[in-house]
Amino acid sequence: GYTFHIGKLSGFPVVACVQPVDGDATRALVAQKMMDTFPMRAMIYAGTSGSHLKRLRIGDVLIARRVVDFGNYITTRSGKIVPGEFHDTESNAAGSGAMMYLYTSVPLSDLAYRAAVAMKLETPAWMNQNGKPGKTYIMNYGTQGSSAMWLRSPKAIRESDRIFHEADESGGYGTALASLINKVPFLELNVMSDNALQVPTQFDEYFRKSSLYAQKVSYEIVVKMFEMMKAEGVPSGLTQYRDMRRNPYPATLKWNH
Repeated sequence: GYTFHIGKLSGFPVVACVQPVDGDATRALVAQKMMDTFPMRAMIYAGTSGSHLKRLRIGDVLIARRVVDFGNYITTRSGKIVPGEFHDTESNAAGSGAMMYLYTSVPLSDLAYRAAVAMKLETPAWMNQNGKPGKTYIMNYGTQGSSAMWLRSPKAIRESDRIFHEADESGGYGTALASLINKVPFLELNVMSDNALQVPTQFDEYFRKSSLYAQKVSYEIVVKMFEMMKAEGVPSGLTQYRDMRRNPYPATLKWNH
């Protein structure tokens, strides 16, 4: 049920797939099938997302240094969110219940950030909804949230963010898991197509246009990455960060959140 498109970007062999039906699980299946079929050197998830931060606005870019499934929780009877699974929520006796961050490939994340900065992106006036174009903010060292939920309640976003620290919501966690299992370096980047804290999402013409624009910019960043690899070579140490469960950053790192 999958159609793979193969070709080259700046001389590098590339395979791409648009999933046949929606959902994070389907994306994970696509990734697994892709890695079963092709000798993948890296997996790049380039998409759009909904911001959970006021300063990460529509049109801005998030380079995910880590990804988290912020839909992976249970609640106490009082409604308190407890991250992870298999907790005894009433006695607070913890089971396995550990929330698992997955860390993206450092060389790929560095390259994606440099590519986005080099493009000198500018968010158009119509997208800013204020009649003025603006310089695109590129968030480095962000936490990419993934869930089958789509949060639109600021209260729910604040409660989830307090625990998981997700800067936005997308759907790449399943793809990251497939990459982890297959030991393929993984990168996720997203351009914001909506912001629940800034502009309430309405499924209208503006949302359609902003989603298409955001996806176009996301793809253009990937193309720029390949152009830079043609000029500079493939980033060194690409296979060094295949165990995405290990935090490659110092404990003193201030996450951009």
